[in-house]
Amino acid sequence: MKSQEVALYTTHNVACRIDAQHYRSVIMRLDPPSRIEGDVLHEYLGEPILRWRHHEAASEEFQKQVYSVLAAWVAIEQLHHPLRSIKTTQMVHWQTNEVPNASGTMLTGHPDDLRRDIETAAPYLMKVGSHFLMQEAPTPEAVAFLLLAKWLEDNGVEHFKYVAQMLASRLASQGQSLSLSCRIDNDP
Repeated sequence: MKSQEVALYTTHNVACRIDAQHYRSVIMRLDPPSRIEGDVLHEYLGEPILRWRHHEAASEEFQKQVYSVLAAWVAIEQLHHPLRSIKTTQMVHWQTNEVPNASGTMLTGHPDDLRRDIETAAPYLMKVGSHFLMQEAPTPEAVAFLLLAKWLEDNGVEHFKYVAQMLASRLASQGQSLSLSCRIDNDP
């Protein structure tokens, strides 16, 4: 209050944890370090994304900077919202009053999550598959997607059955054939 300073923090370091299911609760901290006590996570939020004094708020230049920083954070969080459902996130680096930088991906996978992850990804993969169905000539990417669609169908994702059939039909109608063999050697 004496300095009439305002600091705005992001909860990104909490909301985008890929191991959140391991904690009963979280205590968000403005000071480091982060730590774990039993099933409670004490997470340092990091530096504020914005900090200003009362007299700076009237500056048009500062207002533009605030808008740039907040717009970047909104875009990052909109991207991360669907990623959280598949325990994936991008690492974000920031400095106070600067536009954040997303770099690197963190993810975790477990065999028990495969079915759920496939079902979550299915609508996005269907969208990608639609591009291959519209191509005039088959491409190596279309063949790769056909293999993926067939694998998804074999793993119980029903609506990929039709994508696989349509891609296979298109390849066959253009005189393309595909023969695959696979050998797995467990000896080092």
